[in-house]
Order: sequence, then structure tokens, then C-alpha cells
Amino acid sequence: MVLLALVTILGNALVILAFILDRNLRHRSNYYFLNLAISDFAVGVFCMPLYIPYALTGTWHLGRDVCKLWLVVDYLMCTASVFNIVLISYDRFLSVTRA
Repeated sequence: MVLLALVTILGNALVILAFILDRNLRHRSNYYFLNLAISDFAVGVFCMPLYIPYALTGTWHLGRDVCKLWLVVDYLMCTASVFNIVLISYDRFLSVTRA
């Protein structure tokens, strides 16, 4: 599980870094990929590390407030990730049908 979190963080950090360094990537449709990378990076940095101890032990040891914060951020970032995938699909659809 830790390896999956590290791969998520590293992969999305590389996408963000590529977008920052290469000006040729800064097109309207590529901003959707940047948003997707940012939301997935937040999942890898915040949500996955807090979930690993809970998944291994079956109990939440970090307190009620951290649990609420984790749930809010987890649902928000996962929803943002899915919404970005929908936007990317719609953008690709428009680029094919109305080239």
C-alpha cells in the first residue's frame, strides 16, 4: 500500500513538473490533465497515508477531528478526480466531433 501511495505521488509530481517546465504543454485541454494530476497528488499525499494504518488495523487511531478532515478531503479529491476525467472525456469528444 505504501508503494502504491509513493507511485501515485511520484507520477503525479512528474506530470505537474512537466507542465511547469515545458511551455508547449500549456494548452487549454492540458489544463484538465494538470487538474487531474493535482487532485490525484493530493490523494496520494494526504488520503492514502492516513488510510494505510486504518486498513491494516481496522481501527482509527488518529482522533475524531482528523477522521472528519480525512473524510472531507478524501471525498473532495476523489470527486474532483472523477470530475476531471469526465471533463477530459468531454473535451476529447468535442475535439473529435468539432475539429
